Amino acid sequence: MGIEDLKDVVKVGLDIGEALSDGIGIEDVSALFGLPDAIAGISNVPAEIADLDEAEKVELKQFVADNFDIPDDKLEEFIESAVSTVIEIYGLYVKFKALNDGDPDA
Repeated sequence: MGIEDLKDVVKVGLDIGEALSDGIGIEDVSALFGLPDAIAGISNVPAEIADLDEAEKVELKQFVADNFDIPDDKLEEFIESAVSTVIEIYGLYVKFKALNDGDPDA
C-alpha cells in the first residue's frame, strides 16, 4: 500500500509546527503549500497507518527526523517521538475498530 499520503499529512503538520516554533509571521504561509497534497490523499491515511509494517515505521520515523528541525533540540526530539507514538496508537485504534466491525483481515 505504501505511506506516501501519510507522509504528505505528517509533512504538513511538521511544516506548520516548525513555522510556528518561533512565532507567527507572514513567512509562515509557506508551511501551507503542502496542504493540497495532504488533503487530496487524507482519506487513504487510516488504511496506510493500519497497514504499516516495520520497514515503513522506520521509514516514517526517519522521514520525521529529516523533515523537522526547530531550535530547541529537546523539544524537537520529544515531538518526533510523539508523532511516532500517535501513529502507533492510531494504528491500534484502526485495527481494533476493524475487529469490532467484523473485518476478517483485521
